[in-house]
Amino acid sequence: MSKQKQSQVDAELPDLVELLAAAILSGFSLYSAIERISQRASGTVSENLALMLRRLELGSRFDQELSALCDRQPTPGIRELANKLSIALARGTPLASALVALSETLRIKQANVVLAKAGSNETKMLIPLVTLVLPTTVIFAIYPSVQFLNVGFN
Repeated sequence: MSKQKQSQVDAELPDLVELLAAAILSGFSLYSAIERISQRASGTVSENLALMLRRLELGSRFDQELSALCDRQPTPGIRELANKLSIALARGTPLASALVALSETLRIKQANVVLAKAGSNETKMLIPLVTLVLPTTVIFAIYPSVQFLNVGFN
């Protein structure tokens, strides 16, 4: 998977997980919540969720489709979503709270990536400052002094 597609999936995933949690909190089952979100959302993650639903309708098992989803989109966020869903279904833990926590975690990871990218861009932004602005400032500061010194020697 290319970096661009991976970043697109990482950008889409927190919102979709939050929508999934909201649908489950409002009383939908997991299947109907995924169906509702995949119909209304657009993007690569929702397309893969719709494909997962079609395969489930044809008789595939849910855990197999979660692993197939991880194979189609091998990002850490998708793997974490699949793990949360499978663990919640196997153990019977509350799914909505796990999805809300996952959404917060994904947003924090996304914010950390943006901060790291901003830190690397900060260094790149210093290059024009050092090569263009600083020499110009030094010339403006030194030129009047040199002119004043030249006036005294004439």
